[in-house]
Amino acid sequence: MQQTLEQLKDMNLTGLLEAWQEQQAQPTYHDLSFNERLALLVEREYLRRQQQRLQRRLKQAKLFVGAAIADVDFDVPRGLKKAQFLEWAQGQWLADHLNLVLLGPTGTGKTFLSCVLADHLCKQGRTVRYLKTADLVVKLKLAKADGSFPRLRKRLAGFELIILDEWLRDPLPKADAREILDFLDDRYRRSSCLFAT
Repeated sequence: MQQTLEQLKDMNLTGLLEAWQEQQAQPTYHDLSFNERLALLVEREYLRRQQQRLQRRLKQAKLFVGAAIADVDFDVPRGLKKAQFLEWAQGQWLADHLNLVLLGPTGTGKTFLSCVLADHLCKQGRTVRYLKTADLVVKLKLAKADGSFPRLRKRLAGFELIILDEWLRDPLPKADAREILDFLDDRYRRSSCLFAT
């Protein structure tokens, strides 16, 4: 049996291994059929992998604020309709490659709401990346200067949703506006952006 345990470790099936050890230690599992026990082992490994993928998506998203839909107070007067927000959270607009603009005065929670949507979409298996617009411009310019632009372009294209916070908060010089326009042109009808402004 030790060889089997080592093989499970080598294959990185730690969820299955932990579930097997739990089954061995607790006699309540012993009266289950082989198929029932196997199903429990596979389910544990599946859930572990799903959780790992979610953690990876959330880490890649680099959200400014960690928040969930349950944290949103829809009674705050900001012109946000609960039904509309919950519809956005379902992500159909991403499947349709549409963009979303959250518009409002400073302090109304645009960044917070953007991160809430991003968190929920990550939990649905979507890939998201949060960026402040000024940071994106700097990244694009540096990547062009040091030759890493094709790699950055490919990496950003891999995200189903890019959140651009502080969108056009400050006027953009013509060269920076061109960078942003090229970036948006690459994403047009391929993937989505959320503009918080």
